Amino acid sequence: MQQVRKRATTHEAAPHLRQILVTGGTGAIGSAIVQALGALQAERGWQVVANYAHDDERANEVRRATGCQLVRADIAAEEQVQALFLQLPRLWAVVHAAAVVDDGLLARHSTPRWRETMRVNADGA
Repeated sequence: MQQVRKRATTHEAAPHLRQILVTGGTGAIGSAIVQALGALQAERGWQVVANYAHDDERANEVRRATGCQLVRADIAAEEQVQALFLQLPRLWAVVHAAAVVDDGLLARHSTPRWRETMRVNADGA
């Protein structure tokens, strides 16, 4: 991935807030992380940014419950990640919780199923 040099200022938080990006922030594990971090936002001086790739309804539920900022991008698509980083101010931390769960015996996974799982879980990291 190329170095992102220029950052937009349209979504910048107050300079004293430290931004924490949670990828997969609307999934089961990601939303629990967003909720836990969000509960400490005021005390710790940070702002939680939840990333999601689809399901606007779920994303809005998480935002209502936690007060987080939402950003939409497929974390395994390099061009979308570059655009995501351009719209956010400098990040203090990133929690990678984006994942695809596709349980089953490896011998029974098709090549396309395996590629999609690895695209998000490994390439997205």
